[in-house]
Amino acid sequence: RFDGTHETQAPIRVGETFTYEITVPDPGAYWYHPHIREDYGQELGQYGNILVDPAEPDYWPPAHRELLLTLDDVLIEEGTIAPFGDETTYAAMGRFGNVMLIGGETELAQHAQPGEVVRLYLTNTANTRVFNVALRGARMKLVGGDSGRCEHEQLVESVIVAPSERAV
Repeated sequence: RFDGTHETQAPIRVGETFTYEITVPDPGAYWYHPHIREDYGQELGQYGNILVDPAEPDYWPPAHRELLLTLDDVLIEEGTIAPFGDETTYAAMGRFGNVMLIGGETELAQHAQPGEVVRLYLTNTANTRVFNVALRGARMKLVGGDSGRCEHEQLVESVIVAPSERAV
């Protein structure tokens, strides 16, 4: 009912407000973004993450800390975001960018101590690009995704995250 499309509600005009009421069925990373001209809004960074903590303390495997990260790309031409047309002209309601972003940064640097377990909540906010995420020199275990934890955790070399998809 609160999908934010013109099919379910009138657009929120500049200066207006709207209160969304949602129920989240599973712990993990969720995200919000516009649904009207999402190609345009997402490219301008109109999105964010919501982290839902589990009610059960042992829902996720133990970790020393957690990082909530968005993966994105943006099309930059002549030092600025490339102009948009009246409608999308590329696949998956968007366009491929030429600048990659992690957590909104072009060169995000994070450090972990040997033996430290860091839980990463990854959200692909790009409107077309699929990301293949690997951590050189570290072991990765896939423990969750779009609908909560995985039935069988597994060590992986990398994780493929499609547009709008999440991985833990």
